[in-house]
Amino acid sequence: SLFVGKFVGYYARIYKEILVEDGIIKFKGVGIWDIEGNIILEPIFNAVRLFKDSSYAEIVLDKKIGIAYLSNHKLIMLNELNVKHIWEIDRLGRCLFSDKSCKYDSDTKEWYDGNYGVLNTGGVIVKAGKYDYVELLDNGLMLVCQNIEGANLYGILDIDGKEIIPTKYTNISSFYGENAVICIGGERSY
Repeated sequence: SLFVGKFVGYYARIYKEILVEDGIIKFKGVGIWDIEGNIILEPIFNAVRLFKDSSYAEIVLDKKIGIAYLSNHKLIMLNELNVKHIWEIDRLGRCLFSDKSCKYDSDTKEWYDGNYGVLNTGGVIVKAGKYDYVELLDNGLMLVCQNIEGANLYGILDIDGKEIIPTKYTNISSFYGENAVICIGGERSY
Protein backbone atom coordinates (compact mmCIF):
# COMPACT_ATOMS: atom_id res chain seq x y z
CA SER A 1 0.00 0.00 0.00
CA LEU A 2 1.02 3.60 -0.59
CA PHE A 3 0.58 6.70 1.53
CA VAL A 4 -0.62 9.87 -0.23
CA GLY A 5 0.47 13.39 0.70
CA LYS A 6 -1.24 16.72 0.12
CA PHE A 7 -2.04 17.69 -3.47
CA VAL A 8 -0.19 20.61 -5.01
CA GLY A 9 -2.36 21.45 -7.98
CA TYR A 10 -2.91 18.28 -10.00
CA TYR A 11 -0.21 16.15 -8.28
CA ALA A 12 0.59 14.65 -4.87
CA ARG A 13 3.57 12.87 -3.40
CA ILE A 14 3.18 9.20 -2.61
CA TYR A 15 5.25 7.25 -0.09
CA LYS A 16 6.10 3.59 0.00
CA GLU A 17 6.98 3.71 3.68
CA ILE A 18 6.77 6.23 6.55
CA LEU A 19 9.00 5.67 9.58
CA VAL A 20 9.52 7.49 12.86
CA GLU A 21 13.10 7.34 14.11
CA ASP A 22 14.10 9.27 17.24
CA GLY A 23 10.97 11.40 16.93
CA ILE A 24 11.73 12.33 13.30
CA ILE A 25 9.42 11.33 10.44
CA LYS A 26 11.32 9.73 7.55
CA PHE A 27 9.95 8.80 4.16
CA LYS A 28 11.23 5.87 2.15
CA GLY A 29 10.38 5.56 -1.49
CA VAL A 30 8.81 8.84 -2.65
CA GLY A 31 6.95 9.19 -5.95
CA ILE A 32 4.12 11.18 -7.53
CA TRP A 33 0.59 10.47 -8.62
CA ASP A 34 -2.02 12.62 -10.25
CA ILE A 35 -5.51 13.61 -9.12
CA GLU A 36 -6.99 10.69 -11.07
CA GLY A 37 -4.90 8.17 -9.10
CA ASN A 38 -2.37 7.42 -11.86
CA ILE A 39 1.21 6.85 -10.72
CA ILE A 40 3.34 9.40 -12.57
CA LEU A 41 6.65 8.56 -10.86
CA GLU A 42 7.18 5.25 -9.10
CA PRO A 43 8.00 5.67 -5.38
CA ILE A 44 11.76 5.05 -5.69
CA PHE A 45 13.13 8.53 -4.91
CA ASN A 46 14.67 9.85 -1.70
CA ALA A 47 12.76 13.12 -2.02
CA VAL A 48 10.32 14.87 -4.35
CA ARG A 49 9.28 18.53 -4.31
CA LEU A 50 6.24 19.76 -6.21
CA PHE A 51 5.84 23.36 -7.35
CA LYS A 52 2.58 25.30 -7.38
CA ASP A 53 1.16 25.99 -10.87
CA SER A 54 3.83 23.78 -12.48
CA SER A 55 3.80 20.33 -14.03
CA TYR A 56 7.46 19.90 -13.04
CA ALA A 57 9.01 18.50 -9.87
CA GLU A 58 12.42 18.39 -8.24
CA ILE A 59 13.56 14.83 -7.57
CA VAL A 60 16.44 13.47 -5.48
CA LEU A 61 17.86 10.00 -5.98
CA ASP A 62 20.99 8.92 -4.10
CA LYS A 63 21.98 12.57 -3.40
CA LYS A 64 21.65 13.50 -7.08
CA ILE A 65 19.15 16.21 -8.04
CA GLY A 66 16.97 16.06 -11.12
CA ILE A 67 13.83 17.43 -12.74
CA ALA A 68 10.72 15.40 -13.52
CA TYR A 69 8.51 16.63 -16.35
CA LEU A 70 5.24 15.20 -15.07
CA SER A 71 3.13 15.68 -18.18
CA ASN A 72 5.34 13.38 -20.26
CA HIS A 73 7.02 11.34 -17.47
CA LYS A 74 10.48 12.51 -18.57
CA LEU A 75 13.32 12.64 -16.01
CA ILE A 76 16.50 14.65 -16.33
CA MET A 77 19.20 14.09 -13.72
CA LEU A 78 21.48 17.10 -13.30
CA ASN A 79 24.63 15.24 -12.23
CA GLU A 80 27.09 17.02 -14.53
CA LEU A 81 25.80 20.50 -13.64
CA ASN A 82 26.66 20.28 -9.93
CA VAL A 83 23.22 21.56 -8.90
CA LYS A 84 23.06 21.95 -5.11
CA HIS A 85 19.63 23.53 -4.76
CA ILE A 86 16.57 24.22 -6.90
CA TRP A 87 14.79 27.43 -5.93
CA GLU A 88 11.84 27.08 -8.31
CA ILE A 89 10.61 25.42 -11.50
CA ASP A 90 8.04 27.51 -13.35
CA ARG A 91 5.18 26.49 -15.65
CA LEU A 92 7.49 26.92 -18.68
CA GLY A 93 9.95 24.35 -17.29
CA ARG A 94 12.62 26.90 -16.44
CA CYS A 95 14.52 25.89 -13.34
CA LEU A 96 16.05 28.49 -11.01
CA PHE A 97 19.02 26.74 -9.41
CA SER A 98 22.18 27.23 -7.33
CA ASP A 99 25.49 25.45 -7.73
CA LYS A 100 26.49 26.51 -4.20
CA SER A 101 25.16 24.97 -1.01
CA CYS A 102 22.24 26.88 0.51
CA LYS A 103 21.07 27.24 4.09
CA TYR A 104 17.51 26.93 5.38
CA ASP A 105 16.01 29.26 8.00
CA SER A 106 13.37 27.24 9.85
CA ASP A 107 11.83 30.42 11.33
CA THR A 108 11.18 32.16 8.00
CA LYS A 109 10.96 28.88 6.04
CA GLU A 110 13.25 30.43 3.40
CA TRP A 111 16.45 29.24 1.71
CA TYR A 112 19.38 31.65 1.47
CA ASP A 113 23.13 31.93 0.72
CA GLY A 114 23.02 30.41 -2.75
CA ASN A 115 23.60 31.88 -6.15
CA TYR A 116 21.22 31.96 -9.10
CA GLY A 117 21.26 30.32 -12.51
CA VAL A 118 18.54 29.18 -14.92
CA LEU A 119 18.28 25.99 -16.92
CA ASN A 120 15.68 24.23 -19.02
CA THR A 121 15.53 20.95 -20.96
CA GLY A 122 18.10 22.31 -23.40
CA GLY A 123 20.66 23.04 -20.65
CA VAL A 124 21.88 26.11 -18.81
CA ILE A 125 20.48 29.41 -20.16
CA VAL A 126 21.88 31.65 -17.39
CA LYS A 127 25.10 30.53 -15.71
CA ALA A 128 24.88 30.34 -11.90
CA GLY A 129 26.44 33.39 -10.27
CA LYS A 130 26.34 35.64 -13.35
CA TYR A 131 23.64 37.71 -11.62
CA ASP A 132 23.10 38.33 -7.91
CA TYR A 133 19.37 37.69 -8.28
CA VAL A 134 17.11 36.19 -10.95
CA GLU A 135 13.31 36.14 -10.98
CA LEU A 136 11.35 34.05 -13.48
CA LEU A 137 8.46 36.18 -14.77
CA ASP A 138 5.10 34.78 -15.89
CA ASN A 139 5.49 36.32 -19.37
CA GLY A 140 8.61 34.21 -20.06
CA LEU A 141 11.09 37.00 -19.35
CA MET A 142 13.56 37.09 -16.44
CA LEU A 143 14.23 40.01 -14.11
CA VAL A 144 17.91 40.07 -13.14
CA CYS A 145 19.91 42.12 -10.65
CA GLN A 146 23.62 42.79 -10.31
CA ASN A 147 25.29 44.64 -7.47
CA ILE A 148 27.59 47.07 -9.25
CA GLU A 149 29.75 49.31 -7.04
CA GLY A 150 27.29 48.94 -4.14
CA ALA A 151 24.15 49.64 -6.17
CA ASN A 152 21.58 47.03 -7.14
CA LEU A 153 20.93 47.46 -10.87
CA TYR A 154 18.19 45.61 -12.76
CA GLY A 155 17.72 44.36 -16.29
CA ILE A 156 15.57 41.93 -18.29
CA LEU A 157 16.52 38.72 -20.12
CA ASP A 158 14.41 37.00 -22.75
CA ILE A 159 13.26 33.37 -22.46
CA ASP A 160 16.62 32.18 -23.87
CA GLY A 161 18.71 34.20 -21.39
CA LYS A 162 19.66 36.97 -23.85
CA GLU A 163 19.85 40.43 -22.29
CA ILE A 164 17.14 42.63 -23.82
CA ILE A 165 17.23 45.41 -21.21
CA PRO A 166 20.72 45.93 -19.75
CA THR A 167 21.37 45.82 -15.99
CA LYS A 168 21.64 49.57 -15.49
CA TYR A 169 18.25 50.49 -13.97
CA THR A 170 17.63 51.19 -10.29
CA ASN A 171 14.17 49.60 -10.50
CA ILE A 172 11.97 47.70 -12.93
CA SER A 173 8.32 47.26 -11.92
CA SER A 174 6.08 44.30 -12.57
CA PHE A 175 4.80 44.07 -16.11
CA TYR A 176 1.34 45.34 -16.96
CA GLY A 177 0.58 43.62 -20.25
CA GLU A 178 3.66 44.29 -22.37
CA ASN A 179 4.84 47.32 -20.36
CA ALA A 180 6.84 47.89 -17.20
CA VAL A 181 8.01 51.02 -15.41
CA ILE A 182 11.79 51.39 -15.27
CA CYS A 183 13.85 53.78 -13.18
CA ILE A 184 17.37 55.01 -13.74
CA GLY A 185 18.79 57.11 -10.96
CA GLY A 186 15.31 57.40 -9.45
CA GLU A 187 13.69 58.78 -12.62
CA ARG A 188 10.82 56.87 -14.20
CA SER A 189 10.66 56.08 -17.88
CA TYR A 190 8.15 53.99 -19.90
